[in-house]
Amino acid sequence: MDPASSPGLAVNILQVVETAGKLVSTAVRLSRSPTGALTENLEIETESADLVESLHRLVSSEVANGPGLKTLAEHSSNLAKKILTVLGTAKVERNSSKWKVLKKRSATYGWKAKSTI
Repeated sequence: MDPASSPGLAVNILQVVETAGKLVSTAVRLSRSPTGALTENLEIETESADLVESLHRLVSSEVANGPGLKTLAEHSSNLAKKILTVLGTAKVERNSSKWKVLKKRSATYGWKAKSTI
């Protein structure tokens, strides 16, 4: 191995270890969560649901009589619904094993498990 590439390899190894540590830490937090979701995700979910409701009222009201405002509200509502869908898929079942949580969480990072646990 070229001596000049050794520091780069060491940095890459540390990044893999750091990412794995975060993944395991998050999996443990999720497995201990009574709702099956992280607190941060629950807060975003609540705000997104409120936003969808507010935008729905805006679209159906007389205030949003301009086509631009109505279109903006509809696009924003669709985006908020997509956020809610993504947050729903990030939840885990209650009393899931840490391995199942880790498997589901790793899919978030783009890793595919080859076998079921």
